[in-house]
Amino acid sequence: DLSGWVSLIEGHQLRIITPQLDTSEGGLVLLTIMAALAHEESATKSSRVTAGKRRQRAAAKFMSSRAPAGYRLSDDITGGLEIDPEAAETVQEAVRLYLEERLSLRGTAETLNNAGRYTQRGEPWKASPLRRVFLNPIIAGQVLLDDGTLTLCAGLTEGVISVERWSELRQRIDSRKAV
Repeated sequence: DLSGWVSLIEGHQLRIITPQLDTSEGGLVLLTIMAALAHEESATKSSRVTAGKRRQRAAAKFMSSRAPAGYRLSDDITGGLEIDPEAAETVQEAVRLYLEERLSLRGTAETLNNAGRYTQRGEPWKASPLRRVFLNPIIAGQVLLDDGTLTLCAGLTEGVISVERWSELRQRIDSRKAV
C-alpha cells in the first residue's frame, strides 16, 4: 500500500519531492490520488487490450509481429498470413523426415542443417524449437479461438501441412513422451 511505502521512506528521514508534490507538506494525499488515477488508467488500458485481442482471435487473426515457420505476414490483411514457399518447403521436408524417415527431432534438425536448410531467421534448427513448430496448430494453418476450437487463420486457404498431417505429428510426439 502506498502510505506504507511513504511511511517507510519518511521513517528514514527522507522525502519524496517532485515538481508536483512534496510529502513533507501534505503531499501524501496528492500522491495517493495520483497513484489511484494511474492504477485506474492501467486497468482501463488492460481491459481495452484484452478486448482487442479477443476481437482479433474471434476474427482468426494471427497475433504476432513475426511470422511462424513456413509463413510470412500478409501485406493485404492485418493479422493475416501467407505461405512463404521456400520456408514452407523446409517445414514440409522436416515433417517428412520426422514422420516418414522416422528421424528423431534432433536427427531431423541435423539433417536440415546439413542440407543448408535453416530457419527463416537463418539460424540452424534445433530439436526444441522444431518440436514447438510441429506442435503449433499454425503449421496446419489453424488458430485457436477462445472457445477452444481451431479455425483457419485469416489470409490462408490452407496450411503448410494438412490438419491430418499435423495430427500425425502430434501423435508421434505424444507417443515418444510415453517412452
